[in-house]
Amino acid sequence: DDEEEVTQEVVKQVEVVDPFERLRARLRIHRDVLDEELSEHAQLLFDVGEKYALSISDRDAKKEYLKRIELRIRNEIRNQMPEKHTVKDLDAACETNGEWQRERDLYLSMCKQSDIWCELKEAFRSRGYAMNAMAELESARDKAVRGQTHYEARSNK
Repeated sequence: DDEEEVTQEVVKQVEVVDPFERLRARLRIHRDVLDEELSEHAQLLFDVGEKYALSISDRDAKKEYLKRIELRIRNEIRNQMPEKHTVKDLDAACETNGEWQRERDLYLSMCKQSDIWCELKEAFRSRGYAMNAMAELESARDKAVRGQTHYEARSNK
């Protein structure tokens, strides 16, 4: 009970901080409340999947925005200097542009965040399989105990 109370308190504290950490804190399976864990799992998996999908959408939007910035920078360079520029020159101009660097760094961060959400989603999928296996073992154990009790009752007659 003390361990459960501490875990619930940690979950409450994390909820305020970050949805990722709140969901990550729920990965641990509590055997003593397996029925509750099983009933909540689908919603948790959906929540993680939704956050993952949103992170992919945000990442893809940032990638498109980065392409537009790159195109604008290339066009500005072409308009400022009429001579021909190599692709290498244009790439270098983009890579040294402060706005492009900031947006690229943000895009890379968003890629990392999407990857992390993907891993959390996979962990929740594995959690579901583990809980099903635990429930099956629990059920088999209960049946064995009931069978043993039934056998003992019959042998005492």
